Amino acid sequence: MEGRHLDPHSDIRNVHEDYHESRSFGQRAADAISASVGAWKFILIQSTILVLWIASNSIQGLPHWDVEPYILLNLMLSFQAAYTGPIVMMSQNRQSVIDRMKAAEDHKIIVHIASELDELREYTGTTMAEVSQLRQMLDASTVTHKECSCQAPSES
Repeated sequence: MEGRHLDPHSDIRNVHEDYHESRSFGQRAADAISASVGAWKFILIQSTILVLWIASNSIQGLPHWDVEPYILLNLMLSFQAAYTGPIVMMSQNRQSVIDRMKAAEDHKIIVHIASELDELREYTGTTMAEVSQLRQMLDASTVTHKECSCQAPSES
């Protein structure tokens, strides 16, 4: 198999590393926020804060800063949703870009592998033809050798 042997890793790149190294501060922040908002830890902390907020504003004898219907709490949750939604979408859009880059890289790898397989098939076909020729030559020489040994030696 002569010819086009490439270093198997020469054209292959790590898309995630390439892309993550080139992210801006805002992109890194959006990814970090998306990762934390989409975790159980965030849900548990937020649920605890909501329960404490409502309880502390409902218990008699404690100072209430946000009485029922908890307008300040609604405002804060609305702000959180208004900013979290677009930030999560930005992160998801970047992930889809990474996925497309990864798919293109996977395609290059598949094309390279297909090319290598074609070379192997060609090499195997050539090798099998050579083996077949050698077998025929061996069979022919064996038959000739048997014919020679079957003839009675001449008596002198």
